[in-house]
Amino acid sequence: MPDDDDPLTRIFFRLSWALAIVAVILGIASKLVAQDILVPCYEPSVGVQALAQVKDASRLVLIMNVNSGPHDKLDKTYGKLITQARQRKAKLAFYIDVMAGSEFSPVVTKDWKITVPSKPRLKTAYELKLERTLWYAFYGSPQWWFIDDVRPEAKGVIESLSSWAQPVILNPGTSYVPPATLPDAIVVIHESESGWPRILSGWENTSRGRCAVIRLHLSAGSLPAFLHSTAGMAMRYASPWSDAQGAYNKLSPYLPKLLAQ
Repeated sequence: MPDDDDPLTRIFFRLSWALAIVAVILGIASKLVAQDILVPCYEPSVGVQALAQVKDASRLVLIMNVNSGPHDKLDKTYGKLITQARQRKAKLAFYIDVMAGSEFSPVVTKDWKITVPSKPRLKTAYELKLERTLWYAFYGSPQWWFIDDVRPEAKGVIESLSSWAQPVILNPGTSYVPPATLPDAIVVIHESESGWPRILSGWENTSRGRCAVIRLHLSAGSLPAFLHSTAGMAMRYASPWSDAQGAYNKLSPYLPKLLAQ
């Protein structure tokens, strides 16, 4: 047995106690810092149900997508939902797509009409601002802008978002390093029906608190592993349905378990 009067022994035990105390403090802190839950509201009824199911709506980030963006006229149903969300202190993320064309969102032109290009193309920074203007005009200010279909060739357009008043959630759906001009951006590093968990990139490892994951077609039995793999990330969402099965058009039954973490 080591001598209790040995200086090295005393240092060892003091260090052990200090580490144990730090571990307890970190454990308590991790439980106090709750993650936000991304809820795609591509149908307004999804947001209504989400608000009805939770007591503390402040952890919800409701992605509002009226018609692949704000559309060119006010939608009264979404307007009512947004008012209710604000009253409940839920966070709002207004949807804007970087791409325009087939299978992507339309373009809002100068005369506020919606057009659809014959071929998919990147929107310009000016066009994104026009859509932002409509969101402001119809529904006020969000806490976040949800920028969809982010891709490497959109680097210049994405960097232009640094002048926007609210921070952005970038959705490349895969590994992506945001530009330094967007230090508050959240990145959806996975949005798919498979391929998660995966090995995180260097940026993801060092910036876990700026990452988000949207996992589709997830079985109930795999939910605990999903919760574990996304622990410490800024936002997450999981649904038992695939995109083709309407994952974004109905509320995930996993919401209570996502909020319980």
